[in-house]
Amino acid sequence: MYRIAPRMTCTTFGIRSGKKWKFHFQSYMPSGGNWEHYGVPEINTNSQGV
Repeated sequence: MYRIAPRMTCTTFGIRSGKKWKFHFQSYMPSGGNWEHYGVPEINTNSQGV
């Protein structure tokens, strides 16, 4: 899910609200002279935010 194609690039980032974090990634890859974006899904973790 994170990086499904050979030339795909992914950027992972987190957003903190109080003591809890939510992590996401955005994936994209070159397409012609542009970059094609594939969304910004949340990464499901078992973190308790501590």
